[in-house]
Amino acid sequence: MHKHTPSLLLLITVLLLTSAVTTAAETDKTALAIEYLELSKRREVIDYTIQTYAKELSGGDIEREKRLKAFFDSYMGWEKLETPFAQVVADNFTEAELQDINAFHKTTSGTVFANKSPVMAAELSKIMSANLKEALAAMQP
Repeated sequence: MHKHTPSLLLLITVLLLTSAVTTAAETDKTALAIEYLELSKRREVIDYTIQTYAKELSGGDIEREKRLKAFFDSYMGWEKLETPFAQVVADNFTEAELQDINAFHKTTSGTVFANKSPVMAAELSKIMSANLKEALAAMQP
């Protein structure tokens, strides 16, 4: 055996173990981020927002509203956004912070906040949609 082989093997073992611990910690953090998204009702907020945009931009045409909703869902629906949203949350909070945030969302006040968030998001989306329609109209020659 070469004289550097034991040192090299030790280094490789340490690197592999460090990588495994880091991956496990990231997995735990991602799980906490996903839990936050569930507790804070982010999916419902996205669904309400898309529904509001589709309704506001359809001009009362039910078929157009359905097409707009399908279009928005395909680009901005939860299936498209869950993974990148979870990554953003995981990147911006420590594991301890996510544990605290999730604990808050499990309290009565946190649950009330989460339950009201989709409705508030819909109301805010209506305001934004109306402003968007006004901006688009202003762009017309």
